Amino acid sequence: MPKIVSNYVKEGDSLRKLEKYEEAIECYDKALKMNPQDASAWFSKGFSLEKLGKHEEAIECYDKVLQIDSKNAPAWQNKGVSLEKLGKHEEAIKCYDKALEIDPQYASAWFNKGFSLGELEKYE
Repeated sequence: MPKIVSNYVKEGDSLRKLEKYEEAIECYDKALKMNPQDASAWFSKGFSLEKLGKHEEAIECYDKVLQIDSKNAPAWQNKGVSLEKLGKHEEAIKCYDKALEIDPQYASAWFNKGFSLGELEKYE
């Protein structure tokens, strides 16, 4: 990744950690304008959008990550979280299952899958 793109992602990550999500998204957008294949920028943009309650936009970002790297367990897991927040429990479970297929020890995916199953009253 070119250094300038990396700097925008790092700056965005710093802003995201300060909960300045809109400013972070601006940095990720700059990075993505220069390198649309930067999975880490797409992921971080999705996370920031999720924190702003923009779940459909977050899902679009996670989908971009998964187009670049279909074995990205955190992207599957976070996509599931966004789907869950939209009330799409069945779709969320499919995402958690994909994350667990990649990483069977992924605790967050197990937890969130259990939550989604509970929401569907599938207690067994």
